[in-house]
Amino acid sequence: MKFALILLALALTARADTIHLATGKSLTGHVTGYANMTFTVEDDQAKATKLPAATVTSIDFEKATVPGTLDVRGKGKLQGKIWLYDKGAFSIDDEKGASQKIMAMMVTSATFGEGGSAEATGSTGEKVKVIGHGQKIDLAKCLVAGQVTIVDFYADWCGPCRQLGPQLEKIAKEDPQVVLRKMDIVQWGTPVTQQFGINAIPHVQVYGKTGKLIGEFAGGNVQELRALIAKGKSQ
Repeated sequence: MKFALILLALALTARADTIHLATGKSLTGHVTGYANMTFTVEDDQAKATKLPAATVTSIDFEKATVPGTLDVRGKGKLQGKIWLYDKGAFSIDDEKGASQKIMAMMVTSATFGEGGSAEATGSTGEKVKVIGHGQKIDLAKCLVAGQVTIVDFYADWCGPCRQLGPQLEKIAKEDPQVVLRKMDIVQWGTPVTQQFGINAIPHVQVYGKTGKLIGEFAGGNVQELRALIAKGKSQ
């Protein structure tokens, strides 16, 4: 009964990592970690559940890829985009774009997306990165020291967000002093909307090079954004 309730809670989460079980059932949740042959899965309230790897036949990661790190025996840490777990093996595209299959028995631990290490969650200098999907975040780990960090709170179903998103990405890619971190709120009422008091999207925050919040606004005012970026370069 307890395991059934856990499955029900995870199945209702807004996240879309799809976990296929040996029982033939599937559930959705946010896979955040792997250690001791056990997956850690969070629901949309950030409540963690442990699923033994022996009960999991495969995992389809949301949007087909998730940034992560595999700690592989004899090889150390392998970072890249993990896009599948199937038949006891992780499929990952490494930082050079090469695809590899790593057997789970060779992995001592793994982190995925927002539940991962600082390198996986956004404190590296990658220009554009999705840092979460509805769950609470440790924003400090997502800011890039020495860079102006734009944080874009958005949702796939939001028309204005779809219009603003490409403009933000263009700014980040063209300006060597700017990076973009995208936070998908998924829907109203998710933990991240409560954490940051988000009641309108797109909602944009701009942090200076030292991590100081320079300003924030709702809507698609690109001129206001550029003014905040210019201010952030000196703070």
